[in-house]
Amino acid sequence: MIADGPLRSGGPDAVRKRFRAIRAGLRYGQRGYSASAHKEKTANSIVDGAYSRVWFAWFLKTTQCNPADVARRPDAAKPKGQMNSRNIAYWITTGLCAFVFLSGGAVDVARPAFAVEGIAHLGYPSYFLVILGVWKVLGGVAIVAPRLPRLKEWAYAGMLFDLTGAAASHASVGDPAVKIATPLIILLIVIASWALRPRSRVLREVSSDLATA
Repeated sequence: MIADGPLRSGGPDAVRKRFRAIRAGLRYGQRGYSASAHKEKTANSIVDGAYSRVWFAWFLKTTQCNPADVARRPDAAKPKGQMNSRNIAYWITTGLCAFVFLSGGAVDVARPAFAVEGIAHLGYPSYFLVILGVWKVLGGVAIVAPRLPRLKEWAYAGMLFDLTGAAASHASVGDPAVKIATPLIILLIVIASWALRPRSRVLREVSSDLATA
């Protein structure tokens, strides 16, 4: 109730002028009745406290900030060292994923002889390499690019499909276990990168969007 009137009259600057006028009036009244320094200090404290409350209310209203939301943030209660180690782990796993898919995609697009033989061994046509290569390169770029959380979700999903499909393809033609396990190991690194994403790279939940709408 304190903030409603002053907030509509121009923000904190108008509130500052209003409280200066109140302070001047209190000082003038004190001169008429008492010259006590204690009373003047008390009056100044009341005015300063009221101005601080109104200014803070104006700040919350203009920034749409809820103090309770800050306390509920998952990152707010984590020590700085823990956040640094998480970021380091994220960038290590993300860098490995990007390297695997960017380099692998470039090789697929170039279609060298060994890549063509490998894809033919799995039962796929050679042009399939170009399709896989383009999507691998785009996925590797997407996970290291800033922001774009929705695009990153699609990139991680595409990596999941690619790696599980590669493992299934090697298993279907009877390849050794190491060729089946290699895509699955890379998949674990991809999952780790996805799980360690910072908040700026996480897609907001649908429920929170509906709640704020």
